Amino acid sequence: MKVKVFIIAFTFLVTCAFGANFEEKIEKTFKLDKNGVFSLKNINGTITVQTHSKSEVVIKAVKIADKKAELEDVDIVFDYTENELEIYTKRLKSHSNARVNFEAWIPENLKETTAKSVNGELNLEGNYGQLNAKTVNGKIVMQGGFTDADFDTVNGSVGIYCKKKLAGNFKGKTVNGSVKLELTGDSEFSFDADTLNGSIKSDFSAITIKKGFIGKSAKGTVGSGAYEVELKTVNGSIKMLKI
Repeated sequence: MKVKVFIIAFTFLVTCAFGANFEEKIEKTFKLDKNGVFSLKNINGTITVQTHSKSEVVIKAVKIADKKAELEDVDIVFDYTENELEIYTKRLKSHSNARVNFEAWIPENLKETTAKSVNGELNLEGNYGQLNAKTVNGKIVMQGGFTDADFDTVNGSVGIYCKKKLAGNFKGKTVNGSVKLELTGDSEFSFDADTLNGSIKSDFSAITIKKGFIGKSAKGTVGSGAYEVELKTVNGSIKMLKI
């Protein structure tokens, strides 16, 4: 049975003013093991996700507005079923300036994780299973590892630092911004990248960079080519670096 929790109705609220801003702080914890599914979708505001060794999700959210009354213009909804948790913001007034910044701690190597925002950057750290990150206006930054990842933004950069040998496929895409992927030298993958207006750099000798009539592209197979790496941008550079 699904349980939808509207934060204004069921969570203790802490409201305070800092200069011209008003804040409302919310904290919640849910049980979730490594076979679970976690989804966090925001409209305006940043998302920070880290992994930990516990079989639970800890959420800290801060609603921020210029006026105290505007804090009521956005709800945070928790949709929780057995081993699945979806969190999303719900705007009650279309012209409100209220925003929500999220921090989340989720189980390490969780089966599936999704983080999405419309206006806000995404910051990810730790070890994940399937990882999907998407925003429209904001950068995506990740440090750690995954078994499969897909990052997509429109106005912002994509930067990934994989501390361990690549263990899955990766797609990184933006329209206006750079894409940088840093991998260990023993990683094995097939590579496909292109940019319309920008440069391409690679530390891996097996990757060949070509300059076309318009734009640049790069392809190659590193080692056995066990996984697929695809990097795309329209206006920005692409860097494929060794750690």
